[in-house]
Amino acid sequence: MHFKTLKHELKDGVFWITMNRPEFMNAMNAKMYKELVQAFDEAEKNNEVRVIVLTGEGKSFSAGADILDFAVARRGIVEMYDYVKATLDALDKVEECTKPVIAAVNGLAFGGGFEFTLLCDVVIASEDARFGLPEGILGILPGTAVSKIQKVLPKHKALELMLTGEPIDAKEAERIGLVNKIVPANELEKAVTEMAEKMKRVGPVSHKYIKEIWRTAPQNYDYWYTVMPQLFATEDAQEGQKAFLERRKAVWKGK
Repeated sequence: MHFKTLKHELKDGVFWITMNRPEFMNAMNAKMYKELVQAFDEAEKNNEVRVIVLTGEGKSFSAGADILDFAVARRGIVEMYDYVKATLDALDKVEECTKPVIAAVNGLAFGGGFEFTLLCDVVIASEDARFGLPEGILGILPGTAVSKIQKVLPKHKALELMLTGEPIDAKEAERIGLVNKIVPANELEKAVTEMAEKMKRVGPVSHKYIKEIWRTAPQNYDYWYTVMPQLFATEDAQEGQKAFLERRKAVWKGK
């Protein structure tokens, strides 16, 4: 599949999706949002894909939404609806992905770029990464981040970021739990690959259910009576237990 705003590559079970508008600091326009949906769909359907990595070409992860697209969105209700739908479809696609998603943050992750890191499962950043939600400075607001950030950061820190628009560096992002790990820029790909390899040791069906239960955040344990019997009946569950007893690496089928 060919994209205009993205690059993609499958390496050893890891599907790398790279936002590819470096001349605009990988600012996200409607075209990129739609292509992100297509890329994640492709990764979801491919059984060879175990882990997905989202990153940016050049010196930025993403500087956020492309302000030039705002002019198009302001032309009318239909245009605004189409723009908002493209944005939300992409955000939902990342959040609802059944496979592990790692954000490899190189440089700026502002606005929409920041929002996408909130929806990824693990965030690994280069030492020069910066995170910010400056939308309020433009007279608007940080979109879905207002609600999604509540699952990641404590109230006061989250509101400080949104109400001031001030960015934070990688060290502060790691300190407050926004980032799992920071590494030198030239070691980012290596660190992400090592994390992906650890994730690949877990069965794909287990990944799917872990993410589904986490996302829906059940307030009780009813899923024990539904999901758990289904999971224990899978071929992967039987293979995982057998491999453990036989002291060997499990061979996952995703079934």
